Amino acid sequence: MTGTKKILFGLTTTHGSDWRDKVEEIKELNLTELALFPTMLNLSERQELYALLEMTPLVSVPYVHLRDDFTEAEIDLFINKYKTKVFSCHADQLGFNLLNRLPKYNSLIYIENPNDQKNYTAFNIPSFTQHQVTGVCLDLAHYTAIKADNKKLSAQVDELIKKFPIGVNHVSGFKASVALKLFKSGQASHVIHSLAELDYLKDLPANYFAKFVCVELENSFLEQREIIQYLELILEDKLK
Repeated sequence: MTGTKKILFGLTTTHGSDWRDKVEEIKELNLTELALFPTMLNLSERQELYALLEMTPLVSVPYVHLRDDFTEAEIDLFINKYKTKVFSCHADQLGFNLLNRLPKYNSLIYIENPNDQKNYTAFNIPSFTQHQVTGVCLDLAHYTAIKADNKKLSAQVDELIKKFPIGVNHVSGFKASVALKLFKSGQASHVIHSLAELDYLKDLPANYFAKFVCVELENSFLEQREIIQYLELILEDKLK
């Protein structure tokens, strides 16, 4: 933790992340708090994950990324058992359907900025106003990739942020290469091999960092511990 903001370990469930192994790491490292990304898990897999988490030292999950099929009971579980303060979903029709289906939680659910340019048609002020969106889940690598590749869309994000608060951040890697520059200036990555892949964060405004800064990486928790230490070092002034 730095200042009033927290950098959280992230339990991801994307294809390169062994979420069952990560649960064992929670025990080994005696982790009591983390962010949860059950993005790729269906309901039965999520139920298995919840049962496994019961057998860990985990007591706090400040942030959870929601799938469109999440139930009211699941959200209540996190609020009541793990003190969850912030949720998010994607800026697409499935995400907005979730808001419409569970309106009692709208004040807790923030909309994530997309990685794919075609999905920005729903990430704008009129769409947020129509669906009574509370605020933005700002994925900082997504934002950096769009800013490098499409100034008009990044300006659209900037305008949205002026009107809607940032409730939570995702932090992953950002990679640029000579080959990529033939098509785009760089891309977000859910696994990093060098801490330098996080240096893009140095150039972002301090007000783009929320209270909860969540590591969204497939890297092990042992590696994430080093990553968080590095983030605290390079972001010291931004996280006060």
